[in-house]
Amino acid sequence: TAEKISKALKGKFDGEKNPSAKAVICVETGQVFLTMKDAETATGILWQGISHVVRGVRHTAGGYHWKFA
Repeated sequence: TAEKISKALKGKFDGEKNPSAKAVICVETGQVFLTMKDAETATGILWQGISHVVRGVRHTAGGYHWKFA
C-alpha cells in the first residue's frame, strides 16, 4: 500500500506545483526564483541554506542575502 501511494504522489508536488512552495529573492541581484529549489539549480547554493536565511537562522547563504518574495 505504501509503495502504491508513493508511486501515485511521485512528482506531484515538485517545484511550482507544490502548494507550500514560496518564491524567494536574492537581495543583492534582485533575481526572483519561484522556489528555493529553482534558486539552488540556478546558483548552486543549497536550498537548505537559503531556507535558513529566509527563516532568520543564518544571515547569508552563498554570500548572498535572501528573503521571501
